[in-house]
Amino acid sequence: MSILTGNDMIHTYCASCHSLILIEHVACTYRTIAHFLRPVDDVEGEEVTLVTQASMDRLPRLEEQALALGNAPLSVAIYVPFFPAPSRAACRFLSISHANAGPTNFVMHTNSCSKCREGVIREEEEEALKNISRLHDALAAKGVRRVAISLLFGNPPTDREYDNMYPINNLRNLALDAAQTRLVFLVDVDFLPSPQLAMLCSASGKAMQSSGALDEMCERGAVLVVPAFEVQYDVDEMPKCRKDLKLLCEQCRAEGFHVSNFPKGHMPTAFDRWFDTDAPYTVEYQEMYEPYIIACKDRVPRYDERFRGYGMNKVSHLYEVASTGVEFVVMPEVFIAAREHQRSHSYQRVFGEDRDPEHAVRIAVLWTSFKRQVEDRRMHFDKPRMLSPPQYLANEKGAVTDVRKEMMKDHSKTQDPSCKGPWLFHPAKTRKVVRLSRRNKWSASAVARTEVKRSYNAGKAECHQ
Repeated sequence: MSILTGNDMIHTYCASCHSLILIEHVACTYRTIAHFLRPVDDVEGEEVTLVTQASMDRLPRLEEQALALGNAPLSVAIYVPFFPAPSRAACRFLSISHANAGPTNFVMHTNSCSKCREGVIREEEEEALKNISRLHDALAAKGVRRVAISLLFGNPPTDREYDNMYPINNLRNLALDAAQTRLVFLVDVDFLPSPQLAMLCSASGKAMQSSGALDEMCERGAVLVVPAFEVQYDVDEMPKCRKDLKLLCEQCRAEGFHVSNFPKGHMPTAFDRWFDTDAPYTVEYQEMYEPYIIACKDRVPRYDERFRGYGMNKVSHLYEVASTGVEFVVMPEVFIAAREHQRSHSYQRVFGEDRDPEHAVRIAVLWTSFKRQVEDRRMHFDKPRMLSPPQYLANEKGAVTDVRKEMMKDHSKTQDPSCKGPWLFHPAKTRKVVRLSRRNKWSASAVARTEVKRSYNAGKAECHQ
């Protein structure tokens, strides 16, 4: 597989289908309505907001999740697909929307037709919004009155199949932005929280939060892992406590989420240890680890919206979370569980019988580019200094050393002498010198190249001061 880079795109050759694939390093834009339906009751800042996303066919799952959560706050972004039908004014529906919704912000982010730019909603979309409003009313009638719903509208189909895929990370960011509490619980719509977790997220769990130092751990820089399990579809009642869950696991009717077909995703949680402990414990992050976490909203990186459909969309987010240096602390007693269900269309596109080899290659190349950009951002955050040889530095004992000679000594052992590029010295890493090769520097995407160049210039200017 060969990669040809451009300003904002990558061309890669797929050997299996003998074609040149264009991979654009830009995220699509969509029409959105933030806070389309607001919570009926006020949300307290000390609570924990469950943040999720759903498509229209997942509304029954959303209702089940909200009922299991109780009156704890929930922020959801719902995807309304594009309908190629005649249009009518959006205000016609918005004027009859939920009485408790409060002021509605109709935010337009689109490059589609002129009618959409004028602010119209199609006829089928109007019916979809009515169904969403009915769900909000039904939940409020059942005592679930802290649900905030935002909307994202699909774009007209294009010739680029990847642009037509489910914008899962756009939805996650939209729901995350709408959360009103300092702590957020990032989870998918298929999972049901255990009763103890629901109480922990609600106002009634404030005493538990303080006694368990939940807020303190997040403030200290940790993210709290909520163990996730998958239960067979024929189980009549979902487990309510750890004892019931352990019994199902011993009967081989439940297991850690996807440990059979993708063990890297959740095995680091150490489920056997979780069943036998009553205290939080720290686990080491491993690449591909994708737990569901509770974290401070203002410290959570945004999801990368270039990932659409199935594949690496959540793995990439946890990779960037881990790059910030946080600890992953597994919470005892509480858990989430999901029933087995049919694979989504996005999954079939990657792993099904009718899978598209181009999509798998596209995701692999995008993942590689993403990791490089995360590392570049981390290096820029550390504010590396450029060293102009000859440059002298005093070590811990006060002796003055020629850094240029030190670097060349290390370089001769670990680096390719033919590789030329700028030397970078990281103050945060004691006497450790990192070299950016010219090849690595210019094979990154346009965003990464810009960040590396900015870091280079900043370090150079600092050296001349």
